[in-house]
Amino acid sequence: MAFRLRLFLEKFKIRSAVLNAELPQNLRLHILEKFNARLFGILIAIDDNQTKEKDHTSRESQVQSRSTKKKFQQNLDAEFGVVRGIDFKNVFTVINFDMPRSPAGYVHRIGRTGRGRNTGTAVSLVTLVLLCHLP
Repeated sequence: MAFRLRLFLEKFKIRSAVLNAELPQNLRLHILEKFNARLFGILIAIDDNQTKEKDHTSRESQVQSRSTKKKFQQNLDAEFGVVRGIDFKNVFTVINFDMPRSPAGYVHRIGRTGRGRNTGTAVSLVTLVLLCHLP
């Protein structure tokens, strides 16, 4: 869907890029640098592993052995997808085409906008079916 959206925007001469976990790390960083330099105005970021999201607080209470820490980090990376640990600059609007399954995931997504003293807007597009399944 992300690549379709990019092609759709391209038809209207709107420059955009897709950022997902399947891209190599160096390419993701290159795309992010271009976005932060404002070479294009729309970045379509995908949370690839949303179906594996779990409640963030329950994971924090796990025993922190060496192997558990690694698994804990992998779960966090899965929950927040490609956006975890990445510094997006000057994001004014976040549009959710799908909703994270946990409140922590939602806050993490919309927290990309309105950093510091800047204002920002978060818009979530939902259907009645999806609305019934939200926590």
